[in-house]
Amino acid sequence: MSWFKKKSSPEPPEDNSGDDLDILGDLGIDMSEAIDFSPMLKRRFVWDLVPCNVVPTSFPAFGLNNGSAEGMVFEHQASHDRMSVVSPLIDVIDISTGLVSEIIAGTIIDLPGPGTAENLEKQIGADYRSLIETSYKRVLTSGVTAIIANLVEMGFLEIVGEGSQ
Repeated sequence: MSWFKKKSSPEPPEDNSGDDLDILGDLGIDMSEAIDFSPMLKRRFVWDLVPCNVVPTSFPAFGLNNGSAEGMVFEHQASHDRMSVVSPLIDVIDISTGLVSEIIAGTIIDLPGPGTAENLEKQIGADYRSLIETSYKRVLTSGVTAIIANLVEMGFLEIVGEGSQ
């Protein structure tokens, strides 16, 4: 069963050349190239990855402004809505990130150099491999879930199959 389906391209926007509000379009400026969406995406990722009660104090650390109280309420709810869309995939994401974490940790630990098994056992203890795998899994699960949620919201992916909304 396929979990993802690439969404078909949306219909081209209707011609707004006579619209007084389309000043940049009238000047021949393609808005998709004129706007840097990375601050908006960074805000979404902060909301999706950082515990909700810490988000307002986290924005400055990421070079972002807090915004208005109404905007923060909206962004908070939008994050919960965005992340709930991914809920049908949580089990497969969890299994996949566990396997990827095991492979990445094993590769790093078993390579020669400062990350060798002997050095890590001295630095972290006998349970070093489990600790590293668990840490990587948490980071990967959070990141992958947030990325998929945002790709769905932006229209690049559509979740299909059992349990999708």
